[in-house]
Amino acid sequence: MRLADYIYVGHYCVLDATGGLTIGEGTQIAAMAGVFSHSSHCAIRLYGQEYIRVPEDQKVGYFKKPVSIGSYVYLGAGCKVLPGVSIGDYAVVAAGAIVTRDVPTCKVVAGCPARIIGDVTDQDHPFLEDHPELLHSYVVPRNGSHEP
Repeated sequence: MRLADYIYVGHYCVLDATGGLTIGEGTQIAAMAGVFSHSSHCAIRLYGQEYIRVPEDQKVGYFKKPVSIGSYVYLGAGCKVLPGVSIGDYAVVAAGAIVTRDVPTCKVVAGCPARIIGDVTDQDHPFLEDHPELLHSYVVPRNGSHEP
């Protein structure tokens, strides 16, 4: 597990680093969220009681895939991030979402499975208009499609 600085992890979260987990600077993970980098649900059914006797690297139906969560990401309460997913910088995952595939930088996702429903710059724009003094500290890239 590789954790950057200024990360918040809420109560009752699960951070599974079995397959590798990286979390970027300033990321917030709300209560009861789960981040999973392995899956054994098929293997346990296939092997039954023999599951504990078979070495992990030889088990059929058992896999480990790294999860990467970028910087300044927000994972909402109760969301789940599944093995192999990469979440781009500044992304927002809505409460209760199930993230089964990569989330691009600056996107907002929601649902089961999670789908893109917006862009964080659209959410940020009204705040920046009302408080231009924040522009100097705003961390989202201000070029191209991410112009506030």
